[in-house]
Amino acid sequence: MEPAPRINKALMPQYLGRTVRLVAKVSAPPDRNQDAQVESSDGERVTVHQANPGNYSNAFIEVIGKVNNDGSVTEYTSSSFGNDFNLPNYNEMILLAHMHQEIFIK
Repeated sequence: MEPAPRINKALMPQYLGRTVRLVAKVSAPPDRNQDAQVESSDGERVTVHQANPGNYSNAFIEVIGKVNNDGSVTEYTSSSFGNDFNLPNYNEMILLAHMHQEIFIK
């Protein structure tokens, strides 16, 4: 299994059809189609097609899933990151990881 890189919304086009990790803030609870709206670490909105509806009980989550052509993510699994998480700092880590892929990604 290939590693799932940590990404933000801006990096999604580079990972179409691939498995990724997205840490985000839940901005709208799942709708009747089991789609949740989240805010990625770079402040952009992403639709997540949930595998386990009702799993987003805290403000911050990590979703492991596939990036779709429309910019949404189909969840394979998710984890709670609690209610107090610094997304801007996390976004800086993502940017550094992608600048130094030889250390963080490959």
